[in-house]
Amino acid sequence: MRYKTDLSTDRVQEAVQSLFDMGLEWVMPSKALMYNAVEIARRYDTTVYDSTFVALAESLNSSFITADKRLQNQLEELSFIYFLGEIKGVKNGELAQDTDVDPQVIS
Repeated sequence: MRYKTDLSTDRVQEAVQSLFDMGLEWVMPSKALMYNAVEIARRYDTTVYDSTFVALAESLNSSFITADKRLQNQLEELSFIYFLGEIKGVKNGELAQDTDVDPQVIS
């Protein structure tokens, strides 16, 4: 959201608040998770930041859904990585109520 210059500070803060309102489980990365994130970053030439979410999804045996097509391309050999724009039931970046996707980790 930081790169969307058309979004005001208030809109970005509203978006952040909506994350808290969703009742998501917040997970503090462990040392082992961070070590795995570094390995993923090196292996797939991604940032440690992005790889932390990938490592978390992997550790939870969950899907990782990203709106970053370049990241999805870099991680294409990992079977649990999905591009948001290719998921059935997604319109304009939002999941439809009747979608068959149950995302637990979203970047």
